[in-house]
Amino acid sequence: LLISFMRSTLPEHQYPMININQSASTLNMLITYMQDNLKTTVTVDQLVKFSGMNRTGINNMFKQNFDMGVIEYFINMKNFYHKKKNMIQHK
Repeated sequence: LLISFMRSTLPEHQYPMININQSASTLNMLITYMQDNLKTTVTVDQLVKFSGMNRTGINNMFKQNFDMGVIEYFINMKNFYHKKKNMIQHK
């Protein structure tokens, strides 16, 4: 309804850009960054610089999608990586 109203009152070249996939794209970008840095320490400040988002926005995005904060997600990711690595080494 809001978009219809805005389109009827704004000239075509002034439509607001609404990107529904932006959140998913940012989330995927952050997850890829963490995967690429599993052997190091990743801080929220690094993710802020990398994504251009603020700390609260990043944390809320992970809580909404994974029911955990970004640091907890990264710790779980690292633990899974190490368990998988150990399993492969002991086969």
